[in-house]
Amino acid sequence: MPRYAFEDPESGYQFELDMKYEEMLEFKKEYPELHQVFAINFTSSQYTDGLKNDDGWKENLARIAEAHPDGTLASEGHRKRSAKEVKTDELIKKHRSRASNKKKFS
Repeated sequence: MPRYAFEDPESGYQFELDMKYEEMLEFKKEYPELHQVFAINFTSSQYTDGLKNDDGWKENLARIAEAHPDGTLASEGHRKRSAKEVKTDELIKKHRSRASNKKKFS
């Protein structure tokens, strides 16, 4: 259900109401002294942490990350890795950083 914001111009008090569009039109007729406030709100009242991804989308991201293990999605944590893969990746990262440090000082 849509959420509409209103303001009392005399007091400056703002409030929001959840109602259907037709109910909002009736509300505006009943209280003509109130002004509707327009603001773009990208957050949902149901999910406070932003958009919610369903399980199908998460599975799709995981499938793409598995197909491209060196890609961005894999590095963002969408790829399931075994303990051995994690340790191997840490070791490779460690040796790459050591090699790049040796080149800087040589």
